[in-house]
Amino acid sequence: MTWAAETYDGKLKVVKVDVEANPKTTEKYKVYGLPTVLIFESGKLLTHNEGAITKAKLDKLLKEKLPVLV
Repeated sequence: MTWAAETYDGKLKVVKVDVEANPKTTEKYKVYGLPTVLIFESGKLLTHNEGAITKAKLDKLLKEKLPVLV
C-alpha cells in the first residue's frame, strides 16, 4: 500500500491498523479476513474489500470510489 500513498500523495491517506491491538475497530467495520481494504471519504465508508487484491485492481477500485484520484 505504500505505492498508493506515494502515488496519490496529498490526495489519499493510507493507514495500517493492527487488528489484534484494535478489536473494537475490527468489530465496528466487520473485518473478518485479512488483508482488508476499507475506503473512506470524509469519514464515510465507501467500500469494504476483503482478501488479496492485485495492485492493478486496487488502483482501479481507488479510482472508482475516489474520483479525485483520476
